[in-house]
Amino acid sequence: MSVYLIRHPQPAIEPDICYGRSDIPLAGPLEPLLPSLRAQLPADYRLVSSPLQRCAQLAQALHPQPQFDPRLQELDFGRWELQHWTALGASTLDNWIASGLSDDIHGGESAAAFQRRIFHWCSEQIDQTQPLVVITHAGVIRTILARINGWPLLQAMNHPLEYASITRIAHQDWPPCAHI
Repeated sequence: MSVYLIRHPQPAIEPDICYGRSDIPLAGPLEPLLPSLRAQLPADYRLVSSPLQRCAQLAQALHPQPQFDPRLQELDFGRWELQHWTALGASTLDNWIASGLSDDIHGGESAAAFQRRIFHWCSEQIDQTQPLVVITHAGVIRTILARINGWPLLQAMNHPLEYASITRIAHQDWPPCAHI
């Protein structure tokens, strides 16, 4: 089974804003993106998406029967949601990194809980007959790539990932999280 991880299109939000679980609309129309995305996908596939509108709208445009799974949502940043990253301050972010990305500082979801949620979802996606297309968020894709490539999570979070880009995972690398 090949897996195609698609990052949602660009949301309508300023670049310096922290958003994870916030349900942000898309910045523009989907139609210009669809031909290129469709050309990179197999003819027949199962599609699973985050239910947040920046993913769900693309899922509905690409597939007649998308499935939605809340486990594919981005990290919940708690009190940091919709705040300017610069306003949070370097020392706050340094403390968060030093804490192992715990939830104590922002009151949302810890990196460990986020990873468990993603890895449990991955371990359930074993279908050797049909390709899987997943429309989700950068944090989810980077967490999966970290597991597959053996990267530390902080390294993975700096991995470049364009909006509306496709990351293909070969069948031999899936599921990346079989041993949780």
